[in-house]
Amino acid sequence: MRPSSRRPPENPLRRLLDPGLVADEELAIRRGRMVCDKIINGVGDSPHTLREYTMRLFSDEHAQIDAGEVTELLEAAVYVICH
Repeated sequence: MRPSSRRPPENPLRRLLDPGLVADEELAIRRGRMVCDKIINGVGDSPHTLREYTMRLFSDEHAQIDAGEVTELLEAAVYVICH
């Protein structure tokens, strides 16, 4: 049997993320896990929605994300990190 020549699916985070969002890879992973926790357990008593929380968490001196990008980031987080 011949091995498949199909490539694995592209990681959506690679094409989505501004390099500044992952300037510190360990920090980016921790932030992603924090978002997953909010997706799974809810935002609790936070005054912010999940989208607002994620925008605030990932926007810092290295990069900023806007409302449109946060939707893609949340979808990618579920696909890549929250499994």
